[in-house]
Order: sequence, then structure tokens, then C-alpha cells
Amino acid sequence: GIYLKDHIYREFKKAEKNFINKDEFFVRCNYIIKWLEDEFDKRVNEQKKEYYDVLHALKHEPETVNFGEIPIDQHIIEIENRLKTISRNDFPVNLRHIRGVPADYFMDFQNILEYSDLQYIETAIKQATGKAILEEMYIEALKPEQPKGKDYSDLYNKLIKKYFTDISETDFIEILEYKRLPNGKEKIHWIGNKADAFRFADHFKFSTKQLNDCFYHDAGRFNANNRDKIGKGSDLTDILQGIEKNPTAPKKQKH
Repeated sequence: GIYLKDHIYREFKKAEKNFINKDEFFVRCNYIIKWLEDEFDKRVNEQKKEYYDVLHALKHEPETVNFGEIPIDQHIIEIENRLKTISRNDFPVNLRHIRGVPADYFMDFQNILEYSDLQYIETAIKQATGKAILEEMYIEALKPEQPKGKDYSDLYNKLIKKYFTDISETDFIEILEYKRLPNGKEKIHWIGNKADAFRFADHFKFSTKQLNDCFYHDAGRFNANNRDKIGKGSDLTDILQGIEKNPTAPKKQKH
């Protein structure tokens, strides 16, 4: 299972580059496992129905069954025993008969998927999931601690819907701290003017590339030409300077 686990993990990393996060990727993997399990169960249930139909005929309409020289009671015992032991392991699934299975799977499993194969794949998915979780925890542990004493809640509330939209306070703080979008998130819509976008970027030390990586504007990419009007006054400048002077903005106690 080592090689399959690593293969699944590599496929996850490829998907991650296309903005498919860990939870979404492995939920899809487990969905396929459940789908295939249902295929096995379908075959088990079909065979069970056949056995029950034969049992019914043997017990209630024996004249309709050709059971040769073997005593009818022995036939009944044999079928009842089969019903007790029947399982997914008895019914391999032919992948060519299942719509949507990629053709390259056929060679790997020689067209036939045994239930033990499916268990092997499921175990590898669990191992790859564990590896992805550990990596996520490791990356999280490496992140620098958020500077103490800075509370951006007030800033967020003053800027949201006036300068940008569609971003949570948590994601806003992460963007300020790490100059990148949270994993799997789409760019933020900057609805203020571009000069204000650069006031914001300069204040929090975003490069132009980082600004474009995190935000988008209806008028296109941010570039050096947008700095032409940055010298003029702006409400945003007052907001940013006010937050910087008193980042935590504690309320005065009444005496």
C-alpha cells in the first residue's frame, strides 16, 4: 500500500494547485469507494434474491424445480448455508461494465476489481489523508505567531463593503499577516479605487505582485500607473493612520 498511498498523495498535490482543498479531494475519493462498495452490494443482493426465490420454490412449489437425484432437503440446507456466508468477496466487479471508470484502471486490475482490491485502495486513501493532515499541521506550526497587540477587527469593519467584499475577518487577518490568500480561497474583489488599493498595499507592505495575487479590480490588474494619484488625500489614509496609532483601541473605563 506504500506506493499507492504516495500516488494518491501526489494526485492530491496536483489537485491542490487547481484550488481543490484537502477535504474536497478526499471526500471525492471516499465517494468513489462508497460507489464501488454499492456495486459489490448490488451483486450480493441480486444473488441473495435468486437464492431466496429458489428456496421459496423448493419449499412451496417443488414441482417447478429440477433438483435431480439430490434430496430436496439437502438442496434447502445447501442454499441456506450459502445465504449465511455470501459476501462481497464472492462477486468481483467488472470495471468495463461500470460507466465513468478511467480506461487506465483496466490494466492495473486486469478488468476485474476484487473486494480485497477495493479494501487495499481504501486503506491507501486513509494513509494519504493522514499524510496530508500531518503536512497541514506542520505548515500551520511553522507560521509565525500573529503580532501581539494588533486587533484588526475595527479595521475590517471599516473597510468591508466600502473597499472590498466577500471576505471573512479571519481570512482578512491571514492576508494581512502572510501576504497571500488562504488555501483554496479566491481573490478578493477590491471595490475601492486603485490608488486606495496601493495605499492599503504600501501600509501593510504588500508588493504589487502580492496585491494582484490577493485582490482583483473590475478595471484590471493593479500596476505602477495606479500610483499617480496616491499623493492626494483619502478617507482610507485616515482610517489606516487611526488604526496604526491605536491598534487595539481599548475602551476607556468609566470611573
